[in-house]
Amino acid sequence: MFDEQSFALLEDSRGRLIYGKGPFIESSTPSVDGICFFLNNFNLSNEEPWLIPSEFSIIDSKDHFWSTEFDIERLQWMDPTIDLFSDQFNSIKDSMRSNGLLKTVPVTVSSSKFNDLSSIFPKIVKNGIKVNGPSHFYAFRNSSYAFAGLSPEILFEINNNTLRTMALAGTTHADNLENFLEDQKEINEHQIVVDSLRRRLSEFGAIVESERKTLNVGGIIHFLTEFEVTLSEFASIDHILKQIHPTPAIGTVPRNTNTLNTLNLLRKQSNSPSMFAAPFGVKVDGNFISYIMIRGVFFDGNTLSLPTGCGITKYSDLNSEWDELALKRQWVKDTFGLNL
Repeated sequence: MFDEQSFALLEDSRGRLIYGKGPFIESSTPSVDGICFFLNNFNLSNEEPWLIPSEFSIIDSKDHFWSTEFDIERLQWMDPTIDLFSDQFNSIKDSMRSNGLLKTVPVTVSSSKFNDLSSIFPKIVKNGIKVNGPSHFYAFRNSSYAFAGLSPEILFEINNNTLRTMALAGTTHADNLENFLEDQKEINEHQIVVDSLRRRLSEFGAIVESERKTLNVGGIIHFLTEFEVTLSEFASIDHILKQIHPTPAIGTVPRNTNTLNTLNLLRKQSNSPSMFAAPFGVKVDGNFISYIMIRGVFFDGNTLSLPTGCGITKYSDLNSEWDELALKRQWVKDTFGLNL
């Protein structure tokens, strides 16, 4: 499985691995029965995002993945410098003062060259599958590109007529939990996401919203608010997805053509992979779950990219946001065994 030239692998909310083998049939609509994957870029510009595998399986146990050992080639990371981020940060703050922008998420990218995808990707997949906890493993490979990651953020899940999603925003290291709980910047950032997501969900039915709580993802703490919506009428997966994505946690508030164009410019300046923070999901018969592709690595040509983002609000401090980006970047390197 690890060396196949085309496959999709995604962990569902029950901890099962949903596996699909290529080649895939690309479609504008999902199949009615069986398994099909949803994969699109950040801007949802692919008109055939549904991938129907030639074979599929649901893997309940991860134990057999540990029998094979893989070596990994040594990487020479080029981490981002603060210069570009500082310019972007100041430009964002100017927009907040003059244009009514409440929140946006710039991206920084660490990168490395590599020689052979087969010498590195299997190890990344194996290390990711090993991880237990609130994050969900995802991976994909075809002849053009590959990626793998551990996302703590469900875009949304549908079971029968119930939709579940979350607001995950505000970040700190576990050692700083006490201060984090009283940090007005982090609380404000999270509340912006909650309020915006609530508005977007309102068209679908009655909303049940949890209290704000914390989620520990391998030593990184986030604020979390969970939403459950009883769908008042049928809504297609594609419609729901376009209503929610990009979520305010990885996009902009307010969300309109101007703010999204500015966000795309920031991403382009940083050489962000087009798939970073995009949706990746799987439909199993009538149920569907999709994750936001963060906390991962992306392969294109002979370049490996590790992007990270941070939410900027009017209360943000440049050095604190820079430290948050480094914290997330280091977590990915350590978790996937890439700190070489």
